[in-house]
Amino acid sequence: MASKDPVYIITGASKGIGLEALKYFVTIPCNIITVSRSIPEELSKILDAHKNIYHFCGNVSDTEISDIIIETVEKLGGKINAIVHNVGVAPILKIQDTPVEVWKRVFDINFFSMVDLTQKALPFLRNAKGRVLFVSSGVAVKGKQGWSAYSCSKASINMFAQVLADEEPDVFTLAIRPGVVNTSMQEYIREQMKNGFSKEDIELFENYNKEKKLKDPKEPASVLFNLATKEKLPEKCTSGEFISIDDERLASYKTFKSQ
Repeated sequence: MASKDPVYIITGASKGIGLEALKYFVTIPCNIITVSRSIPEELSKILDAHKNIYHFCGNVSDTEISDIIIETVEKLGGKINAIVHNVGVAPILKIQDTPVEVWKRVFDINFFSMVDLTQKALPFLRNAKGRVLFVSSGVAVKGKQGWSAYSCSKASINMFAQVLADEEPDVFTLAIRPGVVNTSMQEYIREQMKNGFSKEDIELFENYNKEKKLKDPKEPASVLFNLATKEKLPEKCTSGEFISIDDERLASYKTFKSQ
């Protein structure tokens, strides 16, 4: 099973940005380890068509999933070229209405799962001088009413990326702001935003959809793919940064642009 091809890991690969990223990775010689809670039809077809994908169905917050991932990495040769931490949940509730159990679930999925997998992956990332890419959010730096748990989990990711970069000089790390993307999460937001968003934000998110201002998920997926696979890292881009996909330093990494 050992292979000389690079190894990439994608969490949340069943839809949205994760699925579109997977579609890019299957175009190059590599081994891909993917995780999702479900296997929709589109993902199923990709898995059937590509034998170099090692897919595990389960919740990323389950430490058994990360253990299985690492066992697979060892069988493939013991190197990880990049991890794309994409999975995330975003309940919409005001602080007074959000039970602590919900906070814990959000952090288990959005943050602690990434800490767990990254910790276990570090020896294999060092071996490959690999990269760790976190899909973060603008609300990590500017919170919104009704999105407290989600905002705090994303802010934690940003700080984790900073400290990881300081501690692991051989591992390039970025927390990436993908922008407002046309995924199922946006559909969920429009359905649930009355539970906590301000009137201004409800109008804002409704207009994103009405005025077709949502990014195609292929756009952030192309940036993640190129950051993971290109030999050359972005110039003037510091490991550990929180950076938007629209930053001019990532212009050459954005090989798909929304219409």
